[in-house]
Amino acid sequence: MSALLYRAMQLADCAVITQILSSINPWYLPVWQDNLSLYHCRVLLLNDHLVGVIVILNMIEEADIIYFAIQPNMQRKGLGRYLLQSALNELSQQRIKTVFLEVNASNYAAQSLYHHFDFVQIGLRENYYTIGSHKENAFIFSLILS
Repeated sequence: MSALLYRAMQLADCAVITQILSSINPWYLPVWQDNLSLYHCRVLLLNDHLVGVIVILNMIEEADIIYFAIQPNMQRKGLGRYLLQSALNELSQQRIKTVFLEVNASNYAAQSLYHHFDFVQIGLRENYYTIGSHKENAFIFSLILS
């Protein structure tokens, strides 16, 4: 039986996150360490192995998901859904009313996940992401928490 644990990110998690997400994440160890004091950082563990991370900026009644990732070889197993649902539940308990995020226009899997949670597209940031030598647009999504 698989055991999932959603919890606050700890300093020791930063090195693990840097290593397992290096192929999809340009952030380095000092950035992750700084995030701990600046943002609402949570991780997802599967059988005591870190498999996902979410970083959120809380601003009174609003929150902005600034980073959300599942370890690449663990994607498409429902872990992203579990991590996002856990974070949204926690934000709702904190009386957050609106959640925002940006998603790469070509990341259809992430967009599908966000639509599952009733996020709606409210805007576009042109040339927001740099992927290799080219730029990609980002969609701005929002969710009203009830």
